[in-house]
Amino acid sequence: SYYCRYSSACSGKSAPGAGKNACTIQKQEKNNLIISFLGKKKDNSLQWNKEIKVVSEENIDFLLILANKGKDKLKDVVLKAEFPKEVIYDDNLRINGSPLKGDLEKGLNLGSFSPGAIKTIVFQGKISPKFEVGKKDIIVKAVAGNSAVSDSLAIYFQKLQRQGANIGIILKSFLRKWYNWILVILGIALLFHFIKGFLNWFKK
Repeated sequence: SYYCRYSSACSGKSAPGAGKNACTIQKQEKNNLIISFLGKKKDNSLQWNKEIKVVSEENIDFLLILANKGKDKLKDVVLKAEFPKEVIYDDNLRINGSPLKGDLEKGLNLGSFSPGAIKTIVFQGKISPKFEVGKKDIIVKAVAGNSAVSDSLAIYFQKLQRQGANIGIILKSFLRKWYNWILVILGIALLFHFIKGFLNWFKK
């Protein structure tokens, strides 16, 4: 892989909200066009990742980074994304901080890329209320003449545990340790003593 840091090679061209730690661009040896696709839970982290664990109806921020590492201009760079049905795409696209019109699922023509140009694209998505637990990938592809590259983001779908289930798991773990049973017995004894004293007081 080819690693690009905003503090050095990407200086002055950092992605909005990407932070200093985040410009991992995959290198395609025979292509002048390189691409990286990252994501994070909306307003939940400053760190962009290649894998995201999600539950029902969570909002996700996506970051695409495209760069021309060649010496020639790339014309008619077309970007397209393939989303699993569990991810609802929001077409609120921005490129280098400016609004961008178009449909990323049908294909989006980004125009020309000068040598050394780096463009960042951000957009959002939402997790469907219904899905099967497991992993699925969101795939992005970019084509410019003879150059074609792709990258993917792994989405791990998880069921949201009910509060009652969490309490049950905690209680089960607590009772597995023998000394915790002593605490339970002492607690019951103290409760019985308190109830007995209260009843005696009430009879008076």
